[in-house]
Amino acid sequence: MADQRFTLNEVMDGLDGSDFEDDSEDDFDGYLDMDGYDELREEWDEEQQTVGANVEIGAEGDMDLDGSDSVPEYNLQAGCSTSVEGENPHQYFSLLFSDEMLEHIVAQTNLSAQQFIESHELRPHSRVRRWSKEVHDTNELRRFLAIILIMGLVRYPQIEHHWATQWPYSNTHFSKVS
Repeated sequence: MADQRFTLNEVMDGLDGSDFEDDSEDDFDGYLDMDGYDELREEWDEEQQTVGANVEIGAEGDMDLDGSDSVPEYNLQAGCSTSVEGENPHQYFSLLFSDEMLEHIVAQTNLSAQQFIESHELRPHSRVRRWSKEVHDTNELRRFLAIILIMGLVRYPQIEHHWATQWPYSNTHFSKVS
């Protein structure tokens, strides 16, 4: 089978629509019509009557946590419990994404890429062959996440408009991320 190549616009147009527009719900038989479903459900219900030491599920599915019907009082402070000096966006970002978390994401991404390369037969000019473990670090991940955050704030009709270089969608901020 010959390779079929698409332009970015063709891919984006394909993602805009639903793959199931012509499907009718009348054609769906449903999973409830499976043979033996009722018996499996009864067995599951019997097994799930006691979930834990202090939690029991009644016949109607209501949970009794400690034998009383009262709801425990919530006495914790609502809101953010961490303070950040100043209003530097980088400090807020660091609250969500610690250095350890970013290092873990980079390590797992690099491991996944290496496993992919080792387990697949790549074409001679595949761009995956240009992948280099040394290039991908926490700084690159921070830049990638920054671009994604900016893309969430700046609305364009099509995703490719974020990379446009001509009016009306030109945005030099994306190309300046380094």
